[in-house]
Amino acid sequence: DFETCKRALNSFGYENGRIDGWWATGRIFALPNGDVWSNINPLARNLAIQRILATKQAGLSFRSIAENHDFPVHLLVAGKGSVCAESSVAEMKSIMPRMQVEQYPSGYHSIHNTA
Repeated sequence: DFETCKRALNSFGYENGRIDGWWATGRIFALPNGDVWSNINPLARNLAIQRILATKQAGLSFRSIAENHDFPVHLLVAGKGSVCAESSVAEMKSIMPRMQVEQYPSGYHSIHNTA
């Protein structure tokens, strides 16, 4: 049930408000048999934090793309619960001026599900 799912996600450090938001936006949902499915993968999040966000690799890769390729790049920024700070957007734009920034004021982190 949803409360069991919530407790499991709490054990990975996710707060109730965020989990409730995922329920409201369909990232967590009830299956026809009554079970609950979560599209949240805490282990993938932890891996991304350890291997990308807590290192300089993301910045190095972004600079490499900016300097060595000329294909279009679009940054989609959610207006609600975004993990993308305005200062980060400005920094990315300074590295890659051709990048198009698309704002979705009513969208949450999973823009494709909420905007």
